[in-house]
Amino acid sequence: MIGLLWTLVSAPSGGGVLLLEEPELSLNSAIVRMLPTVLSTAQRDRNLQVVISTHAPEILDDEGVRAREVLVLRVTEDGSTAALLSDIDEVRGEVEAELPMSEIVDALIAPRELAGLIAVGQTRR
Repeated sequence: MIGLLWTLVSAPSGGGVLLLEEPELSLNSAIVRMLPTVLSTAQRDRNLQVVISTHAPEILDDEGVRAREVLVLRVTEDGSTAALLSDIDEVRGEVEAELPMSEIVDALIAPRELAGLIAVGQTRR
């Protein structure tokens, strides 16, 4: 957390982009729940865009995070696709109903066929 905050406060005031890849991995879950608010507050006067890659429901479900700010990456047969959560027609109803964003995203990105994982564990020698 100290390194994360230090990075934010020492970032150039002229702006830029800061990419944080899964910052929740080394943090207590109570801190992870506050992370979006902390990051928003810390970068507000710095003209800094903060981009976070995450699987953490605590980050996605923060009340300050909007569907138009969540870029969902999905694996396809031809590679990966990216779309703003607010632009994905198949979940528009869930987004408008204000269901937890983590549940909406999880339904979009969860692997469909997990039976193969179980079969691997059951393989006899």
